[in-house]
Amino acid sequence: MLRALSASTVESLRPWLEPVVIRPDQIIYRMGDPVEHVYFVESGLLLRLAMVEDGRTVGVGVIGREGVAGAPHALSGRASSHQVTGHVEGQALRMEAGRFADAVSASPDLRRRMDAYLDVMIHSSDLMTACLAFHPLAARLSTALLNAQDAGGGARVLATQELLASVFAVQRTSVTSLATSMERAGLIRTGRGVVEILDRPGLERAACGCYGRQTRLWAELWAGEEA
Repeated sequence: MLRALSASTVESLRPWLEPVVIRPDQIIYRMGDPVEHVYFVESGLLLRLAMVEDGRTVGVGVIGREGVAGAPHALSGRASSHQVTGHVEGQALRMEAGRFADAVSASPDLRRRMDAYLDVMIHSSDLMTACLAFHPLAARLSTALLNAQDAGGGARVLATQELLASVFAVQRTSVTSLATSMERAGLIRTGRGVVEILDRPGLERAACGCYGRQTRLWAELWAGEEA
């Protein structure tokens, strides 16, 4: 997002951008809480979770280097409709929500980029929801691991089986059984809260088509957009 903005727009934002670290399992927003900051993600991955009354959650979107966490709620002034947590360790630039909303109102450049981004974000979330409904767990887990590796840049992905079960709305035993099968196939190796990707091409073959669609969706948004 920041690379796509004009130099003058970035300079106008720079005094209000605070570098912060994204940590796995860090709660960025709780559902129903006011959104006090937006996060321009530079590296790592944030996870958007929808929650039902009994506290169970399911993953409905991810925010990586292409995105800005909290932007829709900062612009509307509404409380967060999702829980957002750190998924892959990284860094972000944090900005107060009110200043961000003022900047969007004052800058046609930033407003145009945000309108395009929010449109693609809705499309991406819809795709993830459809994936959850129609694709087998093995394909979804492969896609999630590829997304996590893309965000982190390395072969080791921090992800507990409890977290994966929560993201996919399945029992932990289902994740354990699947991870064992993928280990036997030589695709991954699991440890304490860590999944090591051993065979990325094999994982890409095991993933559903949503991985390629998501990747193309974001690539097309920013193609030729960098200032």
